[in-house]
Amino acid sequence: GLGEAAGRLEEALGAARALRARAEGLEGERRERAAAEELVERQRQAFRDLTAMQDAHTNELRDINIDMKGRLSAKRGEIDGMATTNTAAAAELERNAADLKQRRQARVPRY
Repeated sequence: GLGEAAGRLEEALGAARALRARAEGLEGERRERAAAEELVERQRQAFRDLTAMQDAHTNELRDINIDMKGRLSAKRGEIDGMATTNTAAAAELERNAADLKQRRQARVPRY
């Protein structure tokens, strides 16, 4: 009768509560998994950003290296040019000195 019906109702309510608790547990697991996936994606993005920064830095260093090699090469050319100019100037000084010596000797009176 009535007692049996109440018992079955109580059982049904208990089963419904258990189902609800199970559903809430599954929903909690789903949220945790979604949060974990989001974290993994953020980490992947951070890694991609870091890689991009590293690539940019590597390219910048390569450009600086190329620039420095160019400047060094230009400086070497400049130094070689100066050396050539100095050699020419030294030769001219020697010629002038020899010329001056000859003129002095020419002016010395002979007895």
